[in-house]
Amino acid sequence: MANLKKLLTSRKVISAVVLLAVAAFGKLYDTRSPSDSASSSRSAQSSDFIITHHGKCRMNCRKISLSEVTDVYNNGRVNARKSDQYAKPCPIVSKEKRSSDGQLIRVVMAECQNKLKVVTVIDLENKYRCNCR
Repeated sequence: MANLKKLLTSRKVISAVVLLAVAAFGKLYDTRSPSDSASSSRSAQSSDFIITHHGKCRMNCRKISLSEVTDVYNNGRVNARKSDQYAKPCPIVSKEKRSSDGQLIRVVMAECQNKLKVVTVIDLENKYRCNCR
């Protein structure tokens, strides 16, 4: 019985060490730097945007104007957790900012080579019943 407890304990320790090694390996070989993660240096005008069907529906439902989307995109803070610079076919950047009318808005954009696509917009403080499909 004592040998069984030792065996189980040693397996738990080995498992923990393996998990830590995998996590450390992942961190070591993650070539992204914090400044790289979905940081957009582009500045855009509303005419630069292509608005997806879903993005347009969400803008209408949540009462977020194109000028607010432009302002959030140009002046908002990048939310790296909601962005994906490795997304295919275009990197995704999520930016957040409080609008002039007080809404806390997240804008999710696909940054294609020569196009900026509005994927969706979110009012982070209010729930809406949108019927976007």
